[in-house]
Amino acid sequence: NYVLSKYGAQGVNTFYAKIDDKNSDLLELFSKAAGFRNCSSEHISLLDVSKVKQFENDDNFSIRPFKNSDSFNVSELYNDLIFSHFRYSLLKKSKEFRDDICKGLSRIYSFKYVIEDKQNKRLVGYFRIATEDNYNYCLEVFTYQPYLNLLENIIHFANAQIQRRKTDFKLYFHNKKYQSNFDTINQK
Repeated sequence: NYVLSKYGAQGVNTFYAKIDDKNSDLLELFSKAAGFRNCSSEHISLLDVSKVKQFENDDNFSIRPFKNSDSFNVSELYNDLIFSHFRYSLLKKSKEFRDDICKGLSRIYSFKYVIEDKQNKRLVGYFRIATEDNYNYCLEVFTYQPYLNLLENIIHFANAQIQRRKTDFKLYFHNKKYQSNFDTINQK
């Protein structure tokens, strides 16, 4: 109530809370007592890369490191993938994807990449590999539906990038149910 009152009085009209669905009491408190609506859920699962098929490299697409100048296109991609009825609550601005100047001081270390269509130089995907402890790595992938066939290659690419730095690690896949390609990714 304090947070809602204080920041609501300052004009904030959207609040976002992540709650582990195993904590049903807290989920009930936020939804019933505080008036939050349950937008959706996110799933994190351990990947066994040896069971993920790898396709031939597609010469039509390139994977390159993310640059801050890509942030506008990445935010458009991210926002396009959100179901329209959740978009207002979960929308991200381009500055939320930018790397800070003092990036090295963050507790989360991440590598960001974009997937670009070589023919028209259009950004068709984005993925981020992040870790807090340099052992557990989390892979987030945002890509338009027609390019989901690149998902297996993205997983192998991410695994190779981590292996260049570490030999012992775990790779998790972070999937967001409020995105339109959740079901397709979940089936893969």
